Amino acid sequence: MVSEALKDADALDAKLKASNTKYTVMRTGPLVDVNVGGKAALKLGDLDMPVCEDVPKEDVFRFVTEALTLEEAHARQFSLCPTVNEGMVSTLKQMRMVGYERRDEIQFLLSGKVAETQEEVEVSAEEAAVQEELVMRSKAEVEAERAEELKMLLERARKRGIETAERVAFEEKEKLAKRQEMAKYYQAPPDDDAPADAGAGDAKDDDEDKPQA
Repeated sequence: MVSEALKDADALDAKLKASNTKYTVMRTGPLVDVNVGGKAALKLGDLDMPVCEDVPKEDVFRFVTEALTLEEAHARQFSLCPTVNEGMVSTLKQMRMVGYERRDEIQFLLSGKVAETQEEVEVSAEEAAVQEELVMRSKAEVEAERAEELKMLLERARKRGIETAERVAFEEKEKLAKRQEMAKYYQAPPDDDAPADAGAGDAKDDDEDKPQA
């Protein structure tokens, strides 16, 4: 019965609403294990849109897991398909850079705050504030944060260099002290076989040469 109703999205929607139950109808493309090209994002389209390309399996599972607990997904029917729209991909990347989670991203997709088309729509003051927050973190601020992070890394490297130099100097000092100690230990002892008085023999010879009385 559901497969027949899919041919008419409006009829399906009417039947589900009449059932007085919360529902979300999602159609997607063939599930694949990897993100082909690595640059695709997800977009929402009409339930009966003619074509939906391959969709990364993990992305679909994450979307469904979050959508089940989001009010924005209730009483909705849509197709979840990949897109390589540069504007949309750039917006999603910027959201991640400023700290938004995947749940926020999915919520924005469902609410239409992130869409493939760039048509101007009326937004509430709250929605405008959210969109403004997305662009508050300018490129200069991001670069400043990266520069600060690089400064911290360089400082850590400098400290490690000092610690390494001090350790090497200490080890060399220890080695030198050990070599000096070993040199003293192995120094040649004095010659005990040498005569105490080197001139004693000469004196004896002189006595032998003297005439006897």
